[in-house]
Amino acid sequence: MKITQPYPFNERGTLDSILGSMAYKYFQALANGQKLSRLDKDTLFHNIQANSGKGNYMLMGMIIPFKQFMKLYLVKYRHDNTWHEIYAFDKTCIRNSFYTNSCIVGILEFNQIK
Repeated sequence: MKITQPYPFNERGTLDSILGSMAYKYFQALANGQKLSRLDKDTLFHNIQANSGKGNYMLMGMIIPFKQFMKLYLVKYRHDNTWHEIYAFDKTCIRNSFYTNSCIVGILEFNQIK
């Protein structure tokens, strides 16, 4: 199910409060079928990971659901040797979020795993 509008997660959340934000502009662009630039994808991915990490961006009492535009990846890190579920626009977003790519052992798209 595609969610076409952000929705409130508390009583203070209103759509008017986030209309001028970059996150809402990115959401509108993706909802209209536009492509984001590499810099925009990386910036948005970094902010989503810092905010909730589950594909949703919380801003001023509203949840902006970017998960519907993202794919689920399994990422194995070298330092703890465990797999983590990460929502990202593509594998490059995940690689660019680290200072060095040597921290990542493997990245698998979730629908490729059988």
